[in-house]
Amino acid sequence: MQASKTLGHLARSSVVPNADYVEFEVDRGVEWLSSDQSSRRLAACFVLKELAENAPTLFFAKTGEFLERVWVVLRDQKPIIRLSAARALSGCLRILASR
Repeated sequence: MQASKTLGHLARSSVVPNADYVEFEVDRGVEWLSSDQSSRRLAACFVLKELAENAPTLFFAKTGEFLERVWVVLRDQKPIIRLSAARALSGCLRILASR
């Protein structure tokens, strides 16, 4: 969880050239939402939530793919994964509402 917060901070930072890095992480996160490994789904939810909050412009381009895949994760067996998916979805919906 702390790693995802750090990633969000880096995405918000203007010191690091971050557009390509953030886009890569969003792509990987969206891909990991479809993973069979619950640890990957959990990590993806944490990372995507932070990127949605800290780099909304870059995340916005991938909202369609995110919304297609997050619904399955919202029905995961583990409550922590469902909760983190709901938080990631909330961050995405905030972006959509602001546009």
